[in-house]
Amino acid sequence: MTTIAVAPLQLAALTWALDVVREHADNPDNKQDDDYYTDADVPTVRNEPLAGRAFLDFPTDNKVVVDDLVDILERNAIDDDVPEAARSLANTIRRAHGLTVVDPPSRGPSPAELALMGAHPDLVRRGIFKGVDLATLAARFWRLEAMRSEGPLPKIRWRAPSRGSWVGGTAYVGRGRVIVRMTPGATIERAAEVLLHELVHMACPKREHHGEVFRRRLIACAREAFGIPLDTAALLALGPGKMGKRAYAIDEAIIQMMTADNVRDVKKQMFANFVRPPPVDETEEQVADRRDAAVAARVAEREAHARAMLAQWERRLAAAKTRAAKWRTKVRGYERRQLAAAAKRGGAS
Repeated sequence: MTTIAVAPLQLAALTWALDVVREHADNPDNKQDDDYYTDADVPTVRNEPLAGRAFLDFPTDNKVVVDDLVDILERNAIDDDVPEAARSLANTIRRAHGLTVVDPPSRGPSPAELALMGAHPDLVRRGIFKGVDLATLAARFWRLEAMRSEGPLPKIRWRAPSRGSWVGGTAYVGRGRVIVRMTPGATIERAAEVLLHELVHMACPKREHHGEVFRRRLIACAREAFGIPLDTAALLALGPGKMGKRAYAIDEAIIQMMTADNVRDVKKQMFANFVRPPPVDETEEQVADRRDAAVAARVAEREAHARAMLAQWERRLAAAKTRAAKWRTKVRGYERRQLAAAAKRGGAS
């Protein structure tokens, strides 16, 4: 078991990251579809208050758990009050598991340089990224026919990290809000696709996570929103992407299609009339019906087996009762003889 010492300043970020990892491990859909670890693999924090220290224990060396935890710590460091502590812990975990240590980020561009890149922090925090009003786009995404949304648009908080070329998102389905982080080097296509991804989370049932219904709805929404030809069967057949999730592989495939040379201007399509998606081979209702039918079939099979075993043991019980009665009669005969003999001896005396 791998054990890592945790500094007091690192505990808050670590506790939050472990909650996210644990929620992923608890999700039954992920275990079935694209998850590679269970509760038994999730690290735990061991406090030693008398010694004034804490330790992070890894019960197993599952690589996906390590990747998830490191990724969440580094993403959380962007918003953390003590980002150096979270990044330091992430690199300590990497060293303990023989992974490449990431150098600390250098000073980011100035606000003026960010403005030239189309990513001024003040505008990004209002949802305006490289000239595209993503807040308006989010409202259009929420009204997609394939989204099947109910209620008002969730509250979206826009974050503006000063370095990198990635876009990250987090959907808090139970709280009704989304956080989207857009770095200056990211593309509009990636920002739009991540925004769509998080809104699909908000429209799906709370415990769906990255299951099959989520993946099908993401593909249908991307087809409708961006006007690009997407093969549902081919995308569903993709292997796991980053962090072992098939949905992330689908994200990358959609973004590649959005930026392909032979596809019309996606940025124009996003603000044009959305195209009506072609009929799919299998609707979400059919997926749900198929799941219910599979569960019912398994239950019926187990019930038939239980009834067969009950009948078998009832037959054995009846046979056992017959044999027990036979030998009980013999034993009682011997007991009566013994009592008669004892009575006879008593009378003779």
